[in-house]
Amino acid sequence: MIVEIATVLLVSGQASTPAVDPCKVVKCRPAGAIDVRLDKETGMTVSFPAMPYAFKKAVYILMGESFSVRYDGAVDKLGDGVYVGSGPAKPVGLHLRLWQESDGSSILAIENSTKRTVLYEAAMQLPKESRLRNTTALPVKPGLTNYESWPHPVAQLLLYNVRYDNE
Repeated sequence: MIVEIATVLLVSGQASTPAVDPCKVVKCRPAGAIDVRLDKETGMTVSFPAMPYAFKKAVYILMGESFSVRYDGAVDKLGDGVYVGSGPAKPVGLHLRLWQESDGSSILAIENSTKRTVLYEAAMQLPKESRLRNTTALPVKPGLTNYESWPHPVAQLLLYNVRYDNE
């Protein structure tokens, strides 16, 4: 079964249609497909259009991805995220990894290398659905890694309204 991931851009917590194609101004992943485990015995392929890794105050992560997002904002503002991939040298920002366990459950690791607590809202897309569902999100303290987990498969996570705790 193939399901296509809908690209939804959220700015300040509200869905919007961007005036410009985000892939013309920021680094985007090409259209493609990912395999997602539904449980220990079954899986499915989920296709997705070209979409940004980070755009404005949002970060899009697909199952199986691991990358960093750099923030160059002022002392009191986090600013917009910029995708920098993954590697041994981690920029100041967030470092994300989304993976599945053998039973199909999903885990997000999010490391905060800034000097301030980072807050965000989160929405997930389940493999058999095209819409996003809101989910809870914990603040990430400076220098720490949070682990968020769900007992089911997640095809995509959207972290939006990413900001410092006092913005």
